[in-house]
Amino acid sequence: MTASSHMERNASRRDGSSSGLAAWWWDRLAGLLQRALPGRHQQRVILQEADDQLVIVAEGGKTGDPKQISLRQQPQAIASELRQHLKALRASQSVIVGRLSADHAIQRIVELPRAAEANPRAVLHHQIDRLTPWPANHCSFDVESLGYSEDGRSLRLRLTAASKPAVTTLHQKLTSWGLRPNAIDAEGLVSNGGHQINLLPHDLEAFQHPRRLLNTLGLLALLTGVGLLGFQAYLLYEQQERLDTIQARLEALEPQRIATRDVADQVIKLREQRSFLYNRKLQAPSSTLLLERLSALLPKDVWLEQMRVEGEKVYLVGNADRASDLIALIESSPSFTRAGFTASTRRDAKSGKERFQIEAGFDERMGSKP
Repeated sequence: MTASSHMERNASRRDGSSSGLAAWWWDRLAGLLQRALPGRHQQRVILQEADDQLVIVAEGGKTGDPKQISLRQQPQAIASELRQHLKALRASQSVIVGRLSADHAIQRIVELPRAAEANPRAVLHHQIDRLTPWPANHCSFDVESLGYSEDGRSLRLRLTAASKPAVTTLHQKLTSWGLRPNAIDAEGLVSNGGHQINLLPHDLEAFQHPRRLLNTLGLLALLTGVGLLGFQAYLLYEQQERLDTIQARLEALEPQRIATRDVADQVIKLREQRSFLYNRKLQAPSSTLLLERLSALLPKDVWLEQMRVEGEKVYLVGNADRASDLIALIESSPSFTRAGFTASTRRDAKSGKERFQIEAGFDERMGSKP
């Protein structure tokens, strides 16, 4: 390994450290914003439709009993009752949340490479067709970070997704009643303490109240001071990177020893690959075994029309009463992993069943199990 190779490796490491610093700084800044912005822990007013009634529940601040407003009235009458009730709750500064029923949304845990940490939403946007029953242009979603995987190589996220038409329909109803919802979520969703799920597309989010302008200016002044501290921390990072560069040049003085070690590592790696491929060939399960496992796993209402095995994945095509339940069911089996839709589901007009196309990884060791 030459000195130039060491310098290239160190430059790459420096870029990675700079990126890591930026991610660290943004996390701290976002946390400060969440704590410092006024109204972070303010009252939330939840509105949900239920049996021709609009149910209003207040969380935090002045709560009281849930309020029900009949939806069989004219929109003007509904808006009038809403104004009176929100005035009684003193909800002028409250967060207005529209809530969908549970059947309009799903949640699942996904893992992405750490390279996606800078913008996980953009990466997930291109995988929504596979991860949810809806195509990307008909899906609204929110992402919550759950940290890293045990080996530290992956970013763990909680994906919350809903039908975009359902979200926009609820938003239109709320605005027709004179409300500007700050967020839309769904019944029965799970999130960590500080994260408030919001399925509302960014172009529909309500503008913040102008009374918060002075507080925001004060916050900006605070952030300026904190930014100076961040710049000093960045200078410390730069000094550490220079020390790493010097260390890399010292390591370059021993090229022969390093080259010998690299060759030995390559020999060991080739032996491991050969052993892995041999064991994989012995343990790879047959299509018959996979079909038996699937037959025992899937419910009776599922009609499996096609199954094919490619590499470490099995592809399934068929019909089911509720295709969205199959992902969690398949992943609950120790024989299968990483299940997802390869195309959007659609309901057959004649049979009433949903047609699905699913891919899933399988445990190759099942071939050696009794």
